[in-house]
Amino acid sequence: MRRQIREAMQLIEDVALNEQLPEDARKALLKALKLLSQAEDSLVEVKSQVRDITYTLQELAQSLGLDVKLSNPRLSIDSGEVLDLIEKSAVAELEIEDEKAVVKKLVTQQAPEA
Repeated sequence: MRRQIREAMQLIEDVALNEQLPEDARKALLKALKLLSQAEDSLVEVKSQVRDITYTLQELAQSLGLDVKLSNPRLSIDSGEVLDLIEKSAVAELEIEDEKAVVKKLVTQQAPEA
């Protein structure tokens, strides 16, 4: 998606440099360029947040002794012992319905204040 945003920004910039355009059209194109730049920044921020969430889930899974594949990020639980362990955990709150367990809340440990 970033590539498409970059291409759109380049096209708009190329058109905005045309001196034959009326000033109001040029201003509108520059505003569109600014908005696309802000959208790209937001996309980078979201990507960073997803990376952080993925890391947190990996750490949780490892601490519970589960194997998680990033290509298909689903926890497959075969043992009731694992569910009991998660239910007793101080970092997660589960809602169990039939054969599905949904994590409702994750709490991360914060560093002690100095």
